[in-house]
Amino acid sequence: MFYHNINPVLANIPWVLKLKVFYLIYVVLFILFLFLLNFLFLKFKLLCKPRHKLVRFIFVPICSLFFAFLILFFIKLFANNWVEKILTLGPFEIRYYGLVYAIGFLIAYLLLRWVAKNGGIKNFTVEKADSFILYLIIGAIVGARVLLFIFYYPHTLLSDPLEVFRVWHGGMSFHGGLVGAIIAGLIFCRKHKVNFYKLGDFMVLPLSFFLIFGRIANFINGELVGTKTHVSWCVVFPGYDGCRHPSQLYEALKNLVVFITLSILYFNKEIKKKLKDGIIFWLFVLLYGVLRFIITFWRDDPRFLDLSGGQYLCILMVIVSIYFLFRIQRNKKRENKPKVK
Repeated sequence: MFYHNINPVLANIPWVLKLKVFYLIYVVLFILFLFLLNFLFLKFKLLCKPRHKLVRFIFVPICSLFFAFLILFFIKLFANNWVEKILTLGPFEIRYYGLVYAIGFLIAYLLLRWVAKNGGIKNFTVEKADSFILYLIIGAIVGARVLLFIFYYPHTLLSDPLEVFRVWHGGMSFHGGLVGAIIAGLIFCRKHKVNFYKLGDFMVLPLSFFLIFGRIANFINGELVGTKTHVSWCVVFPGYDGCRHPSQLYEALKNLVVFITLSILYFNKEIKKKLKDGIIFWLFVLLYGVLRFIITFWRDDPRFLDLSGGQYLCILMVIVSIYFLFRIQRNKKRENKPKVK
């Protein structure tokens, strides 16, 4: 059994000092791992060929971020000396999942610029990458907030619709964020004549990776807790009765499985050349929907007919993704079918 609490001594430290300490530790760890991994890759001549530069450019910083975050996470888990909020200014709060959002969008932007500079996607230039990230941020946040209130807090939406815009109060729906991002992406790609599936196949990689940290951040904040249990690894969360499943960590592991699976498909050239554009994108939707549906049984959500709102949305994700996967595969067979003259 673990206790999810905050050291009362640390709670008395001014927020400015806590903020500086947090960033100092994180930056130091990140730089340390960045140099260490680069050294190991060069020492053992891993991914040193010109065609592997993109892979190394993505892999090394992401792994450095992961290891730095992992160390800080274990400090929280075993030393109980982490604060839930990075910064509080009046009604505004910056929490760890907010930090994950910011870092995720930043890394996605840098990767998009890299792809644009190397001509990885037709008609996708550096200038268009600058525009696309704005489409993505607005679409994801608006979609995440709107669907959150429609599905989970409809009474609040009716009584105080302006609450949707108070993002500093917290609360995001992944399903809404995904729908919003897809709509924004479709609008952008149609306007700028960019292949949506080529862009989508690439973007689900950083998305699935940073979803890992998003769920860890939920665990740190003590939110979206699991159901009551007596397993040896259960966690006591403040404000909740009983010992509960750390369902946030289950979801983090789920997102790791999705990320590894999609990365293998994307970066293995022998596999990638056999896949039509859009297959990796819809596989992400399918895998996320199936695994999230299963794990939510250990999450303490309101239920209707034994299923939560999130699970009904996952069912919809699975149905839609299977439809489009079959549609893409059918079009591939038609293209490969010899024409009779």
